[in-house]
Amino acid sequence: MRYAKYILCCALGGWGLLASGVCAAQQPGERNERDERLARALNDPAWQTDERGRVFRVTFPPHDRLVVDYGAVADAAHGVDNGVGHRVHAAWKTTMGLDFAEENIWWRFRHTFADVEYAWGAGDGRLDATVVRADYLRHDTSSFIVIPAERDLKVPAPFDIAVDWELGSFELREEGGQWTVGRVDVAEVAIPLDFIRDPDYRHRLAIGPAAAYRVFPGEEPWQHDLAPLTGAEVLYAWESDDGLYQVDLRARCTNAVTLGGDTAGRWNFGCDGRARGELIAFSINDQPISIPAEVEVAHSLGADDELSWNAWLGLRLSFVETL
Repeated sequence: MRYAKYILCCALGGWGLLASGVCAAQQPGERNERDERLARALNDPAWQTDERGRVFRVTFPPHDRLVVDYGAVADAAHGVDNGVGHRVHAAWKTTMGLDFAEENIWWRFRHTFADVEYAWGAGDGRLDATVVRADYLRHDTSSFIVIPAERDLKVPAPFDIAVDWELGSFELREEGGQWTVGRVDVAEVAIPLDFIRDPDYRHRLAIGPAAAYRVFPGEEPWQHDLAPLTGAEVLYAWESDDGLYQVDLRARCTNAVTLGGDTAGRWNFGCDGRARGELIAFSINDQPISIPAEVEVAHSLGADDELSWNAWLGLRLSFVETL
């Protein structure tokens, strides 16, 4: 541990030099394109210029980046406290928008691809992965609700409609030197109504129905649980305008029916909650370095009175677009 801080400094310095070196190795055509981006950045509040004319980023995109992080994790499952261990994580985040200003409609699409996490040292090893996770928001300032009556009443709709979905999430656990499948979340979807109606999608307060299809390995046949919109999700999210701070709070409860097997037709109730936060501490060559934290609590479907939780705190390296 006495050399840990030196190793960390060397890693951060090497990462910064790598980022700057990639940007420096450009062909003439690429340099012209960079000059055009630099000219646009001079009028962009996301960038500032120092007394020597050097341009640097002061606003960071929270959803257009490749993230890699390492931290400490503590968890408990199946009534066993596994203590504190290590965690590495990587994901690719993208966002895009479609604006139909003449119709007063704005779409925002956020995707997270290849979200992979590996934890070890706290009990046996654990690998969690999600193929794709997405949040879609349709912001419409002209939407309305009609209330039928003798004189029909038309009022502005006090919400936007969002679709949050996830596809291909699974957990692998190492038990006695062998890897086993803990769960497979084939698909999850929620249709929350967003009452803050932020067109930039930075501030959300939403609630709506949720559906899920999950598979729990075990004795043959595997248990299949389906929640056909028999669940609900509530969420609150906030991001600062400069991207330095963000908070995401979510809770979901579902009532799922078991398909097939000896327990076919049985309904299983479960809830889970998650709190996430991130603070960008500084940047190296316009690449942000942040401190993320997360706490998750779950009551697993199909397991009566069984609670599990995990919490982690770490250091995150993000790769974002530069000039």
